[in-house]
Amino acid sequence: MASDYAYGPEVSYWRAYGKWSTSETETAVTASVTVGMQSMGYGIDIQYNTIKSSITFDGTTKAAEGNFYSDDGTWVTTDYTTITKTFAKGTSAYNKEAWANVTNESGFLNGSSTAYMNFYIPALKSYTVAYNANGGSSVPVSQTKWYGQTLKLSSSKPSRTGYIFQGWATSASGSVTYQPGANYTANAAVTLYAIWKAVTYTVSYNANGGSGAPGNQTKTYGAALTLS
Repeated sequence: MASDYAYGPEVSYWRAYGKWSTSETETAVTASVTVGMQSMGYGIDIQYNTIKSSITFDGTTKAAEGNFYSDDGTWVTTDYTTITKTFAKGTSAYNKEAWANVTNESGFLNGSSTAYMNFYIPALKSYTVAYNANGGSSVPVSQTKWYGQTLKLSSSKPSRTGYIFQGWATSASGSVTYQPGANYTANAAVTLYAIWKAVTYTVSYNANGGSGAPGNQTKTYGAALTLS
């Protein structure tokens, strides 16, 4: 919850007073904004005045009318009015504007004043999706996941001599959870680790005219094989 205030310049003992508040949480996808205004005046003698006030916010104007009275030489307020709107949060913050207006049409020291209010709708919360080649190379660049939105993981694959890329896991020795180009929907930061499978080769024997040749053996990349 954030709030701010804006006072218009005093014109013939009258001025507009505006305030706004934003209701949202860090992980919300929308922000609800309430903008309100009051007309303010300063009375020297007993005076009755006809005041017209209005507030304009995001294309909507709401008007109010009231009578001002004061005989004690102090600021007073009257005809308070509000407009509330809800805005979608995006991947960047953006500004909204509002104007509060007050006009004293009859009575003591006629005049008018405007208060300008400027505020912003915050961006969605973001999370970093990082990649770890886990012994390989050519890892994809990190991506940004926005709250409530689906992120398509990089379609790029890392490389490693003598190994076949299996997919991505959430730990260096974990099971494959995601494939390149898969959807990531969790609202959380994560590091994805490449999972590898070593290339294997077949070692076969030929008796070359004889008999009793040993059976085939499997040679794994990077591991020594003791021949039959």
